[in-house]
Amino acid sequence: MTEKTTAENAAKDTPAVDLSVADANEASSGSGGVETNFKSGKSWRFWAIFPALMVTTLLSAMEVTGAMLCLLIIHGTEI
Repeated sequence: MTEKTTAENAAKDTPAVDLSVADANEASSGSGGVETNFKSGKSWRFWAIFPALMVTTLLSAMEVTGAMLCLLIIHGTEI
């Protein structure tokens, strides 16, 4: 008897899956898939979340900058 290696056992137990871009596009363009923008390929969910994250990041950076400047002025340190 020969013992199979772990990789051979894993390859035997896991089914082969093809994750090509064409298959993903076909799956999402079906009747149950996510609607996509034809120019960029991004769904409406991406365009709903991405700008919100960017605005939040911008406001956070502005707040930190303002707080740092105020602390420097209160402490009396010149910039």
